[in-house]
Amino acid sequence: MTICIPRLFQCLLLLGLALPILAAQETEAQGDANQVKDQQRQQVIDKFNQVHEVDQQVVSEFKSVVRDIKPSVSPAKPRKLLVYAVSHGPHRFVIPTGKVVLEMLGQETGAYSAVVSDDLAHFEPDALKQFDSVCFANTTGEVFYRPIARHLFDELSAEQQAAQVANAQRLVKNLTEYVRNGGGFLGIHAATDTLKKSPAYGEMIGGYFDGHPWSGSQTVSIRIEQPDHALCKDIFKGEGFSIAEEIYQMKEPYSRDELHVLLSVDVDHSDKPTKPLKREDKDYPISWFKEYGKGRVFYSSLGHNKSTFHNPLVIQHWLEGLQYVLGDKPGED
Repeated sequence: MTICIPRLFQCLLLLGLALPILAAQETEAQGDANQVKDQQRQQVIDKFNQVHEVDQQVVSEFKSVVRDIKPSVSPAKPRKLLVYAVSHGPHRFVIPTGKVVLEMLGQETGAYSAVVSDDLAHFEPDALKQFDSVCFANTTGEVFYRPIARHLFDELSAEQQAAQVANAQRLVKNLTEYVRNGGGFLGIHAATDTLKKSPAYGEMIGGYFDGHPWSGSQTVSIRIEQPDHALCKDIFKGEGFSIAEEIYQMKEPYSRDELHVLLSVDVDHSDKPTKPLKREDKDYPISWFKEYGKGRVFYSSLGHNKSTFHNPLVIQHWLEGLQYVLGDKPGED
Protein backbone atom coordinates (compact mmCIF):
# COMPACT_ATOMS: atom_id res chain seq x y z
CA MET A 1 0.00 0.00 0.00
CA THR A 2 1.46 3.32 -1.06
CA ILE A 3 0.77 6.44 0.95
CA CYS A 4 1.19 9.83 -0.64
CA ILE A 5 2.89 11.81 2.13
CA PRO A 6 2.40 15.26 0.52
CA ARG A 7 -1.33 14.63 0.01
CA LEU A 8 -1.73 13.33 3.58
CA PHE A 9 0.09 16.35 4.92
CA GLN A 10 -2.14 18.60 2.83
CA CYS A 11 -5.30 16.93 4.16
CA LEU A 12 -4.11 17.24 7.76
CA LEU A 13 -3.27 20.89 7.16
CA LEU A 14 -6.71 21.58 5.74
CA LEU A 15 -8.33 19.73 8.64
CA GLY A 16 -6.29 21.76 11.07
CA LEU A 17 -7.55 24.93 9.46
CA ALA A 18 -11.14 23.70 9.28
CA LEU A 19 -11.48 22.70 12.92
CA PRO A 20 -11.07 26.23 14.29
CA ILE A 21 -13.55 27.49 11.69
CA LEU A 22 -16.08 24.83 12.67
CA ALA A 23 -15.48 25.56 16.34
CA ALA A 24 -16.00 29.26 15.73
CA GLN A 25 -19.23 28.60 13.85
CA GLU A 26 -20.48 26.35 16.66
CA THR A 27 -19.64 29.00 19.24
CA GLU A 28 -21.45 31.64 17.20
CA ALA A 29 -24.53 29.41 16.84
CA GLN A 30 -24.54 28.74 20.59
CA GLY A 31 -24.24 32.46 21.21
CA ASP A 32 -27.24 33.14 18.98
CA ALA A 33 -29.25 30.44 20.80
CA ASN A 34 -28.34 31.94 24.17
CA GLN A 35 -29.31 35.39 22.93
CA VAL A 36 -32.73 34.11 21.82
CA LYS A 37 -33.17 32.35 25.17
CA ASP A 38 -32.25 35.55 27.04
CA GLN A 39 -34.70 37.57 24.93
CA GLN A 40 -37.49 35.08 25.64
CA ARG A 41 -36.74 35.15 29.35
CA GLN A 42 -36.77 38.94 29.34
CA GLN A 43 -40.15 38.92 27.60
CA VAL A 44 -41.50 36.70 30.38
CA ILE A 45 -40.07 39.05 33.01
CA ASP A 46 -41.42 42.15 31.28
CA LYS A 47 -44.86 40.56 30.95
CA PHE A 48 -44.97 39.61 34.62
CA ASN A 49 -43.73 43.01 35.75
CA GLN A 50 -46.39 44.79 33.73
CA VAL A 51 -48.69 46.63 36.10
CA HIS A 52 -52.38 45.96 35.58
CA GLU A 53 -54.77 48.46 37.10
CA VAL A 54 -58.42 48.14 37.97
CA ASP A 55 -60.51 48.87 34.88
CA GLN A 56 -62.73 51.67 36.14
CA GLN A 57 -64.98 51.47 33.09
CA VAL A 58 -65.80 47.86 33.95
CA VAL A 59 -66.41 48.82 37.57
CA SER A 60 -68.73 51.61 36.46
CA GLU A 61 -70.66 49.20 34.23
CA PHE A 62 -70.86 46.73 37.10
CA LYS A 63 -72.29 49.38 39.43
CA SER A 64 -75.11 49.97 36.95
CA VAL A 65 -75.80 46.24 36.58
CA VAL A 66 -75.63 45.26 40.26
CA ARG A 67 -78.61 47.46 41.13
CA ASP A 68 -80.86 44.81 39.61
CA ILE A 69 -79.02 41.80 41.04
CA LYS A 70 -80.47 40.38 44.23
CA PRO A 71 -79.68 37.30 46.29
CA SER A 72 -82.43 34.73 45.79
CA VAL A 73 -82.34 33.78 49.49
CA SER A 74 -81.44 35.70 52.61
CA PRO A 75 -78.20 34.55 54.27
CA ALA A 76 -78.87 32.39 57.33
CA LYS A 77 -76.07 34.30 59.04
CA PRO A 78 -73.36 36.77 58.02
CA ARG A 79 -71.23 34.98 55.44
CA LYS A 80 -67.51 35.41 54.88
CA LEU A 81 -65.74 34.69 51.59
CA LEU A 82 -61.98 34.46 50.97
CA VAL A 83 -61.12 35.71 47.47
CA TYR A 84 -57.73 34.43 46.33
CA ALA A 85 -56.49 35.56 42.93
CA VAL A 86 -52.85 34.66 42.36
CA SER A 87 -51.48 33.80 38.93
CA HIS A 88 -48.19 31.99 38.43
CA GLY A 89 -48.58 32.87 34.75
CA PRO A 90 -51.35 34.49 32.62
CA HIS A 91 -54.68 36.21 33.45
CA ARG A 92 -53.04 38.92 35.52
CA PHE A 93 -54.65 41.56 33.28
CA VAL A 94 -58.15 40.83 34.59
CA ILE A 95 -57.41 39.90 38.21
CA PRO A 96 -57.37 43.43 39.76
CA THR A 97 -60.77 44.21 38.24
CA GLY A 98 -62.18 40.82 39.21
CA LYS A 99 -61.14 41.31 42.83
CA VAL A 100 -62.97 44.62 43.04
CA VAL A 101 -66.13 43.26 41.41
CA LEU A 102 -66.30 40.22 43.70
CA GLU A 103 -65.83 42.37 46.78
CA MET A 104 -68.46 44.86 45.63
CA LEU A 105 -70.91 42.08 44.74
CA GLY A 106 -70.97 41.03 48.37
CA GLN A 107 -71.28 44.60 49.61
CA GLU A 108 -74.08 45.56 47.24
CA THR A 109 -76.19 42.42 47.67
CA GLY A 110 -75.53 41.71 51.34
CA ALA A 111 -74.94 38.04 50.50
CA TYR A 112 -71.43 37.97 51.99
CA SER A 113 -68.44 40.04 53.00
CA ALA A 114 -65.21 39.36 51.15
CA VAL A 115 -61.65 39.17 52.39
CA VAL A 116 -59.51 39.74 49.29
CA SER A 117 -56.01 38.51 50.05
CA ASP A 118 -53.06 36.65 48.55
CA ASP A 119 -51.66 35.78 52.00
CA LEU A 120 -50.89 32.07 52.29
CA ALA A 121 -51.54 32.27 56.04
CA HIS A 122 -55.27 32.11 55.23
CA PHE A 123 -54.80 28.52 54.09
CA GLU A 124 -53.73 27.24 57.47
CA PRO A 125 -56.45 25.03 59.01
CA ASP A 126 -57.42 27.37 61.84
CA ALA A 127 -57.52 30.39 59.51
CA LEU A 128 -59.75 28.60 56.99
CA LYS A 129 -62.34 27.95 59.67
CA GLN A 130 -63.33 31.63 59.69
CA PHE A 131 -64.57 31.44 56.07
CA ASP A 132 -67.80 29.98 54.77
CA SER A 133 -66.20 29.56 51.34
CA VAL A 134 -63.03 30.16 49.35
CA CYS A 135 -63.09 31.64 45.83
CA PHE A 136 -60.24 31.10 43.35
CA ALA A 137 -60.71 33.99 40.89
CA ASN A 138 -58.60 33.38 37.76
CA THR A 139 -55.88 31.66 39.70
CA THR A 140 -53.41 30.10 37.28
CA GLY A 141 -50.61 27.60 37.73
CA GLU A 142 -48.88 26.65 40.97
CA VAL A 143 -50.46 29.42 43.01
CA PHE A 144 -49.04 28.31 46.37
CA TYR A 145 -45.41 28.72 45.23
CA ARG A 146 -43.38 31.68 46.35
CA PRO A 147 -42.04 33.79 44.70
CA ILE A 148 -45.19 34.08 42.60
CA ALA A 149 -43.23 35.16 39.51
CA ARG A 150 -42.31 32.02 37.62
CA HIS A 151 -38.94 33.35 36.48
CA LEU A 152 -37.97 34.12 40.08
CA PHE A 153 -39.16 30.72 41.27
CA ASP A 154 -37.02 29.08 38.58
CA GLU A 155 -33.96 30.89 39.97
CA LEU A 156 -34.33 29.26 43.38
CA SER A 157 -31.95 26.47 44.30
CA ALA A 158 -33.15 22.89 43.95
CA GLU A 159 -33.45 22.67 47.73
CA GLN A 160 -35.50 25.87 47.93
CA GLN A 161 -37.81 24.72 45.13
CA ALA A 162 -38.33 21.38 46.86
CA ALA A 163 -39.32 23.21 50.04
CA GLN A 164 -41.86 25.30 48.12
CA VAL A 165 -43.32 22.21 46.46
CA ALA A 166 -43.68 20.48 49.82
CA ASN A 167 -45.37 23.53 51.33
CA ALA A 168 -47.75 23.82 48.37
CA GLN A 169 -48.77 20.19 48.76
CA ARG A 170 -49.48 20.83 52.43
CA LEU A 171 -51.64 23.87 51.62
CA VAL A 172 -53.57 21.94 48.96
CA LYS A 173 -54.29 19.29 51.58
CA ASN A 174 -55.48 21.99 53.98
CA LEU A 175 -57.83 23.43 51.33
CA THR A 176 -59.28 20.13 50.14
CA GLU A 177 -59.83 18.90 53.70
CA TYR A 178 -61.51 22.20 54.57
CA VAL A 179 -63.99 21.71 51.72
CA ARG A 180 -64.43 17.99 52.35
CA ASN A 181 -65.30 18.73 55.96
CA GLY A 182 -68.08 21.16 55.05
CA GLY A 183 -66.51 24.28 53.56
CA GLY A 184 -67.35 25.83 50.20
CA PHE A 185 -65.29 26.47 47.09
CA LEU A 186 -66.03 28.57 44.01
CA GLY A 187 -63.76 28.64 40.97
CA ILE A 188 -63.82 31.25 38.22
CA HIS A 189 -62.38 30.64 34.73
CA ALA A 190 -58.69 29.70 35.14
CA ALA A 191 -59.33 28.00 38.49
CA THR A 192 -59.31 24.74 36.47
CA ASP A 193 -55.87 25.73 35.09
CA THR A 194 -54.55 25.71 38.63
CA LEU A 195 -52.58 23.29 40.81
CA LYS A 196 -52.33 20.67 38.07
CA LYS A 197 -49.59 18.91 40.00
CA SER A 198 -52.07 18.18 42.80
CA PRO A 199 -54.64 15.50 41.83
CA ALA A 200 -56.63 16.14 45.02
CA TYR A 201 -57.36 19.68 43.84
CA GLY A 202 -58.52 18.40 40.44
CA GLU A 203 -60.78 15.88 42.13
CA MET A 204 -62.26 18.63 44.29
CA ILE A 205 -62.95 21.19 41.54
CA GLY A 206 -64.10 18.57 39.04
CA GLY A 207 -61.80 18.86 36.04
CA TYR A 208 -58.67 20.38 34.51
CA PHE A 209 -58.21 22.86 31.67
CA ASP A 210 -57.21 21.24 28.37
CA GLY A 211 -56.90 24.23 26.05
CA HIS A 212 -59.29 26.90 24.81
CA PRO A 213 -60.63 26.24 21.30
CA TRP A 214 -62.54 29.53 21.38
CA SER A 215 -60.58 32.73 22.00
CA GLY A 216 -61.85 35.72 23.95
CA SER A 217 -62.75 37.56 20.75
CA GLN A 218 -65.14 34.85 19.59
CA THR A 219 -68.83 34.48 20.37
CA VAL A 220 -70.29 31.25 21.68
CA SER A 221 -73.87 30.16 22.28
CA ILE A 222 -74.59 28.97 25.82
CA ARG A 223 -77.11 26.19 26.41
CA ILE A 224 -79.03 26.03 29.71
CA GLU A 225 -78.87 22.34 30.58
CA GLN A 226 -80.98 22.47 33.72
CA PRO A 227 -83.41 25.38 33.20
CA ASP A 228 -85.53 24.43 36.23
CA HIS A 229 -82.64 24.09 38.63
CA ALA A 230 -82.49 26.51 41.56
CA LEU A 231 -79.16 27.93 40.33
CA CYS A 232 -80.62 28.70 36.88
CA LYS A 233 -84.40 29.09 36.77
CA ASP A 234 -84.69 32.63 38.10
CA ILE A 235 -81.93 33.91 35.79
CA PHE A 236 -82.19 32.48 32.31
CA LYS A 237 -85.94 31.77 32.10
CA GLY A 238 -85.11 28.62 30.17
CA GLU A 239 -83.40 30.53 27.37
CA GLY A 240 -79.78 30.32 26.32
CA PHE A 241 -77.58 33.33 25.59
CA SER A 242 -74.53 34.35 23.60
CA ILE A 243 -71.30 35.78 24.96
CA ALA A 244 -67.84 36.72 23.69
CA GLU A 245 -65.49 34.69 25.88
CA GLU A 246 -62.48 32.42 25.98
CA ILE A 247 -63.97 28.95 26.34
CA TYR A 248 -62.21 25.99 27.90
CA GLN A 249 -62.35 22.32 27.15
CA MET A 250 -61.88 19.92 30.05
CA LYS A 251 -59.90 16.78 30.70
CA GLU A 252 -59.79 14.26 33.53
CA PRO A 253 -60.93 14.10 36.19
CA TYR A 254 -63.89 15.80 34.46
CA SER A 255 -66.86 13.42 34.29
CA ARG A 256 -70.57 14.08 34.22
CA ASP A 257 -70.96 11.13 36.56
CA GLU A 258 -69.24 13.14 39.29
CA LEU A 259 -70.89 16.55 38.93
CA HIS A 260 -73.97 18.45 37.77
CA VAL A 261 -73.49 20.49 34.59
CA LEU A 262 -75.69 23.60 34.50
CA LEU A 263 -74.51 25.44 31.36
CA SER A 264 -72.62 24.22 28.30
CA VAL A 265 -71.54 25.33 24.83
CA ASP A 266 -73.91 24.82 21.92
CA VAL A 267 -71.12 24.01 19.47
CA ASP A 268 -73.31 24.00 16.37
CA HIS A 269 -74.52 27.58 16.97
CA SER A 270 -71.19 29.08 18.09
CA ASP A 271 -68.33 30.64 16.14
CA LYS A 272 -66.01 28.13 14.54
CA PRO A 273 -63.22 27.42 17.05
CA THR A 274 -59.73 28.59 16.17
CA LYS A 275 -58.11 25.50 17.69
CA PRO A 276 -59.02 21.82 17.31
CA LEU A 277 -61.80 20.42 19.46
CA LYS A 278 -60.51 17.44 21.41
CA ARG A 279 -63.80 15.97 22.61
CA GLU A 280 -65.69 13.74 20.22
CA ASP A 281 -68.73 13.98 22.50
CA LYS A 282 -68.91 17.76 22.00
CA ASP A 283 -69.17 18.17 25.76
CA TYR A 284 -67.91 21.64 26.66
CA PRO A 285 -69.30 22.58 30.09
CA ILE A 286 -69.53 26.19 31.20
CA SER A 287 -70.64 25.79 34.80
CA TRP A 288 -71.28 22.99 37.24
CA PHE A 289 -71.78 22.26 40.90
CA LYS A 290 -70.90 19.22 42.95
CA GLU A 291 -70.64 17.92 46.45
CA TYR A 292 -67.20 17.15 47.81
CA GLY A 293 -67.50 15.19 51.00
CA LYS A 294 -69.63 17.40 53.21
CA GLY A 295 -68.65 20.48 51.21
CA ARG A 296 -69.97 22.31 48.15
CA VAL A 297 -68.20 23.28 44.91
CA PHE A 298 -69.34 25.59 42.10
CA TYR A 299 -67.31 26.34 38.97
CA SER A 300 -67.82 28.72 36.05
CA SER A 301 -65.41 28.78 33.11
CA LEU A 302 -66.54 32.31 32.19
CA GLY A 303 -64.41 35.21 33.38
CA HIS A 304 -61.53 35.67 30.97
CA ASN A 305 -62.80 38.88 29.38
CA LYS A 306 -63.23 41.95 31.55
CA SER A 307 -66.65 42.51 29.98
CA THR A 308 -67.86 39.32 31.64
CA PHE A 309 -67.53 41.06 34.99
CA HIS A 310 -70.44 43.34 34.18
CA ASN A 311 -72.59 40.82 32.30
CA PRO A 312 -75.82 40.67 34.36
CA LEU A 313 -76.61 37.04 33.50
CA VAL A 314 -73.15 35.86 34.48
CA ILE A 315 -73.01 37.94 37.66
CA GLN A 316 -76.42 36.68 38.79
CA HIS A 317 -75.37 33.09 38.04
CA TRP A 318 -72.17 33.57 40.03
CA LEU A 319 -74.18 34.96 42.92
CA GLU A 320 -76.44 31.91 42.89
CA GLY A 321 -73.34 29.73 42.90
CA LEU A 322 -71.85 31.77 45.73
CA GLN A 323 -74.98 31.37 47.83
CA TYR A 324 -74.75 27.62 47.23
CA VAL A 325 -71.11 27.30 48.29
CA LEU A 326 -71.62 29.69 51.22
CA GLY A 327 -74.32 27.35 52.52
CA ASP A 328 -77.46 29.42 52.01
CA LYS A 329 -78.87 27.76 48.90
CA PRO A 330 -79.47 24.03 48.37
CA GLY A 331 -77.97 22.33 45.35
CA GLU A 332 -80.36 19.43 44.99
CA ASP A 333 -81.94 18.92 41.59
